[in-house]
Amino acid sequence: MLFRSYQILAQTSRSGPVRALGYERAGTAYLKLRRFDEAREMFLGLQLFPERELVALGNLGLIAEESGDLDSARTYYETVIERDRAGEAGIWAQRRLSAISSGGP
Repeated sequence: MLFRSYQILAQTSRSGPVRALGYERAGTAYLKLRRFDEAREMFLGLQLFPERELVALGNLGLIAEESGDLDSARTYYETVIERDRAGEAGIWAQRRLSAISSGGP
């Protein structure tokens, strides 16, 4: 259960970049397992690291989308687009927003 190791790392490391990595990896692992509550907790923690905030917001949008909370998903994606309109994260969020607006995958 590697995700648990990442979670411990996120919560105990003194190094900011290592903590951010732990939150991100644990969140991603929980998301893949569809353990949305744990994934949400990890990505909320990741938001504390400004350099990884867009990753956190995008994944929080995915969690909301997969959980059927499309209004929250839209809000997360719109925030990513606002902050990174022409960047990779913003373009990805625009695609997700279009997909949920059209009812597609």
